[in-house]
Amino acid sequence: MDSAEEIEREDAALGSWPRRLLHIPTMVSYEWQPGNRYGSYVEPSYNAITYTWGRWKLSGHERPDVRSIVVHGIPWEVPRVDPDHFTVLQFQSFLKTTTGSVSHWMLKHISASVEFVWLDVACIDQRGTEPRSAAEIGRQAAIFKGAQNVFAWLSTMPIADLQRILASLDTLSDVVRIVPFGTTPAASSQQLTTIHDHLGQLFKDPWFSSLWTLQETFLRQDVVLLSREGNAVALPGMKAGSTYSPTFFDLISFCECMYVPNVNSSEIGKPYPQILELIEASGIMAISSQNAMAAYAAVGHRTSVKAEDRVYGMQQMFGFRLGITATSPPPKPFYTLEELEDQLGEQLLLHYPVLSQLHVFTEPAARGRGWHVSQKSMIPDMVWSEGNPAWPTPDEQEEARCSFSVRNVDSRNWGYFEGPLCKFSEFSEACMAFEESNAYPEHYFSENNFLTLYMDRCMEMSSSAHYQSNTFHRTPQGSQQRDLARWLCETFNDNALHILLLGPRSSQVGRSRVMLGLVLLRSSGQSFDHYRRLGFCYWLISHTTMGGDPLPGHDFFDGRGESWRPSSGVFG
Repeated sequence: MDSAEEIEREDAALGSWPRRLLHIPTMVSYEWQPGNRYGSYVEPSYNAITYTWGRWKLSGHERPDVRSIVVHGIPWEVPRVDPDHFTVLQFQSFLKTTTGSVSHWMLKHISASVEFVWLDVACIDQRGTEPRSAAEIGRQAAIFKGAQNVFAWLSTMPIADLQRILASLDTLSDVVRIVPFGTTPAASSQQLTTIHDHLGQLFKDPWFSSLWTLQETFLRQDVVLLSREGNAVALPGMKAGSTYSPTFFDLISFCECMYVPNVNSSEIGKPYPQILELIEASGIMAISSQNAMAAYAAVGHRTSVKAEDRVYGMQQMFGFRLGITATSPPPKPFYTLEELEDQLGEQLLLHYPVLSQLHVFTEPAARGRGWHVSQKSMIPDMVWSEGNPAWPTPDEQEEARCSFSVRNVDSRNWGYFEGPLCKFSEFSEACMAFEESNAYPEHYFSENNFLTLYMDRCMEMSSSAHYQSNTFHRTPQGSQQRDLARWLCETFNDNALHILLLGPRSSQVGRSRVMLGLVLLRSSGQSFDHYRRLGFCYWLISHTTMGGDPLPGHDFFDGRGESWRPSSGVFG
């Protein structure tokens, strides 16, 4: 077996090229050679395939009459798939269509046809003990981004149904288009019912419930949707007589038009809340946000065969290689889901300390597990709410005012912070005083608070009137936010409840800035002192200056002054 060092050197030589590519005309899987050669081909263009099959994989004794597709040049057996999902003939027919060209209104030119595709069962060694298999799983971002086109196989969706659904949604997109942002869709009840039925039928295809396809679509939103027969839908193009093949991006655009959360559904029509539920469960809006934290939180609606795939199948959205897919340090043969979640959490703390905490737990986190995002997390309001300035993408430059690391205490990993703490009571009082000052007109902050709290669903919050329901909900802006802040001050010891200064963020619209903080409750006993995470908050730091001049309290809200005390501790 090759050492981790050898595989790491091999990865460096590969660059962004896959270890193998499948030559469709001959069905030969060629291994990469120096000079980026695959057989006699040098740096060939290739397409990539996203589809789902793991849930229908046949074991050795099941259906001995079923064969797999034939791939030459590989030392492993291609997995057999239950023909109730798709047959060998259907798979072969589909693959022949994936070398073709693509026409789309976003492309200046029709893409050229290719001879090579990247197909997982033909290009990743399917023997479980092969370390190169794990290494290639850790390179999915490079492989998909390097593909000329990516094709999604909706293996249960006949072309007639796919054509009808996508053509109808394309027509209805003009009806529900939201201009300006935030107005309600101008659609009749019948049109909303049609949209609900079409989206429901489309999302029933297993491709929309696969965990791995969520990551693949996050990496390439321009994936072309193909039917069971391997055919693309043809929709009218912008030029007379032209057509184009719709992609996942077109589906995103339609859902963005439809998605207006927190509106009065009675003003729109009965099917509208159900449409929102379908869109949210699909993960489309999380993919649209290009916020990897949001996409990771959408994993709860997706299916994987192995529990640990809930990290392996999402890690490349962050650019991470964790567990067995890492090459340095040499990995263990196996990692549990809890170990992988700790690794993901640690990498987020180190690389994106502010972003790592911008989530809320929808179910109580176990003791010592509240320091990192989990699949019981959600990103409230999400990045597509353009008026909300708190949601960054990982590409944005972090301006952290604190630092995080991981420490093992009592045989469990905990988060460890170093940074400025302020008593919550003091901070909340200052926020209310600022809202009531003469700096802004009366009622300016009546609907959009200076301070906004996002609290976790946890035992400590269970007696709050705002957290009595069995499901998570965000406390609305206005008086309820102020009531929540007062309740926190009245419920918890003045010396126990604090805000840890995380750092500033800028919005995508208008570049207004907010400051973010972590709400922490100090807990004593149980062998050591620690902090319990209760949620996070942000405040409108850009409102503390006017005409470039600081208003009273600006320095305090910017994290300066004696009220902010340098502190450290474990939290979770």
